[in-house]
Amino acid sequence: MAEIGGNHGGSPELAALMVRAAARSGFGLVKFQAYRTGLFLHRSSPFHGELGREELPFAALSALGTLARDLGLGFGLSVFGPEGLELALSLGADFVKISSGDLNHHPLIRMAAASGLPLVISTGAAAQAEVDRALALSGPNLLAVLQCTSLYPAPEGLMHLAVMDGWLQRGLPAGLSDHSLRTGAMRMAFLLGAAMIEKHFTTDRGLPGGDNAMSLTPDMMEALARELRGLGVWGRATGGRGDREMALGPGPGELWGSPVKEVQPGEEPRLIRRWAVCARDLKKGQPLDPADLAFQRLSAELAGGDGLLGPDMDLAGLSLLRDAAALEPLRLSDLEAPGRRAGGGQAHRPAIRLALAVSHLLSEPSLEGRKLMGLAEALEIKGLPEPSWLPGDKPRVFHSGLGLVEEGFVESFGAIGPYLAEKGVASFSCDLGPAAERYQGIRPASRVLSEAEIEARIAESLRAVRKAFPGQVAVENYNYYPTGLYEHVCRPDFIHRILRRFDLGLVLDLAHAAVTAHNQGLGLLAYLRELPLERVEEIHLSKPYLPWAKGKMACDAHLCPSSREIRWLSDLLKILPARDGPGILLVVEFYGQLDELYKTMSFFKRILS
Repeated sequence: MAEIGGNHGGSPELAALMVRAAARSGFGLVKFQAYRTGLFLHRSSPFHGELGREELPFAALSALGTLARDLGLGFGLSVFGPEGLELALSLGADFVKISSGDLNHHPLIRMAAASGLPLVISTGAAAQAEVDRALALSGPNLLAVLQCTSLYPAPEGLMHLAVMDGWLQRGLPAGLSDHSLRTGAMRMAFLLGAAMIEKHFTTDRGLPGGDNAMSLTPDMMEALARELRGLGVWGRATGGRGDREMALGPGPGELWGSPVKEVQPGEEPRLIRRWAVCARDLKKGQPLDPADLAFQRLSAELAGGDGLLGPDMDLAGLSLLRDAAALEPLRLSDLEAPGRRAGGGQAHRPAIRLALAVSHLLSEPSLEGRKLMGLAEALEIKGLPEPSWLPGDKPRVFHSGLGLVEEGFVESFGAIGPYLAEKGVASFSCDLGPAAERYQGIRPASRVLSEAEIEARIAESLRAVRKAFPGQVAVENYNYYPTGLYEHVCRPDFIHRILRRFDLGLVLDLAHAAVTAHNQGLGLLAYLRELPLERVEEIHLSKPYLPWAKGKMACDAHLCPSSREIRWLSDLLKILPARDGPGILLVVEFYGQLDELYKTMSFFKRILS
């Protein structure tokens, strides 16, 4: 695909010359950008003038589409709003593309997916979690997801074709958006079986403006085509299969890079993403409606600092804490927090307190461990003995990995009870059970326990707990796997019944809930709404593995939370019922590097305060 972009400098005549050159050079597709500068860029952007000059009238784009078809080329548009999408539909475009800067523009992705046009998504300046969220919205017409490094030009050492290859191995229609200066990345991507390869294209690298200086020229494309013909692969429909042996040769080289999709050095997501600005003058206390907001790229100065509001956030119904003028950027601090009344009083949504999970990472004292202690308002002890260096003044809760139904629970609790009394532990929690993935631990193994037998075991276990421990007792929700055994323990009605009958609190593990929702084909928020949220005592947060492909099973992974999991937490907090009490503990269940855990907990400390 020849990405002509703004290389024409706003000249329809030069754009037409570039289309003809692309057809002669061996490209199969051409693409232009359909935008209105004032809608897409904030007036503070340093690129406002340049992109304004490069903006083509929609009538000119229509004529270029006709020319491309006449020359046997496919024709597509990068779209930045409903006006560009409507143009693509009216022209019968062969595809539309979501640019890297709009990877988090979920309303735009939903609109594009709903149009029925084949969809291409570019992924520069993004991590894998953001890519997965966009793919989940892309619908059945995904034509290609493009590995991209949003640098102009991109060094070959930062191309990371291993990311594209990994997506191909997952069955995704993966390709490459190539910002490098040469053709080596195109060659490797082609041989690996890329579904699509996009390259900026020009007739002359000396032309002013656009991306001409880093773009492919006709002679470079023709040379690449000759090389691929010599290898006997030019014109072959790879269908994502490619020729890995030929692609990788004796060694993959620097183009291969890392298989981990993450933001690269020099990429600036804040500057290419769009952020909320007022679509018109707004008044203090005014509840926000989607029509009150526009999303635009900001200058580096305005895009600095914390609290920017992206198009992936649900802001409807929140109120402004101040008057705001049209086109003024908004931040989280400008909005009334969910759960606050207009008069400033609390609606008694439960307070969230940050707790630290005491895992094997904290078995010995360390500087990182002591810094983590400073962030935590409470400690969640995971096992005994407790590390001797832990501060004595931190409130403690205890979470056991045993299930109430498992054989040996009463005996195991016999060792925990004295500790709970000695330390004045506020609450004890454990798994509800039996776990579908650990059913072999349930006796007798020769048959599945009935619900009545499960409840009898829970009653027996809780008698032992409450005899030794007078505090709060809670149970954790499980992952759902379609094993045919004990799947009902994940059903909301079963969880409601057990918690009501035995007066238990709920440790709500969001990753478990996400795995359960995915594996049952449900939406996460819909599943959460069915749970007894009024009984939540703790929230466990980590990143599970959620496959993009339908039919693949999700599983618990205990990875460090990403923006996706933060959004889950935000959605949960909006639907938690109001109540009095000491609040809910938030526990980050990540057991990797302490420095990464510290960064994550520091982030939560800031937003919770």
